Amino acid sequence: FTRKANRVPSATNWQHNGKKVAGKQTRCFQLVPVGYCPNLKAVREKLKAYGEIEGQWIVAFKAAFPQPDSHGPVGVADPSWVNPYGRAYFPCVPTDGSLDFRWAGGDQGDGWRWLVPVK
Repeated sequence: FTRKANRVPSATNWQHNGKKVAGKQTRCFQLVPVGYCPNLKAVREKLKAYGEIEGQWIVAFKAAFPQPDSHGPVGVADPSWVNPYGRAYFPCVPTDGSLDFRWAGGDQGDGWRWLVPVK
């Protein structure tokens, strides 16, 4: 995927506390299912062997695959977005194909697939 800087989903009064993707970059990713997890911390633990990616890459993923594939939601296990109430969220593409954020403290069902770097 190729992504240009400053093209990330955002919401009013939210903060981004993670690493920022700058400039033009190309990276390869894969989608990995991990099964049910009680929260994003458990997801991140299961994905640890794959390495981490910045949540902003969800925009490049959505641009490359604009239509949902009917195989479940896609998330990036990066809880770097904090809403005005101090709750951490991660970026995702739900089954309807939109760009969205989900609460990192909520459970993630069996159908989720996670964007991870290809080594």
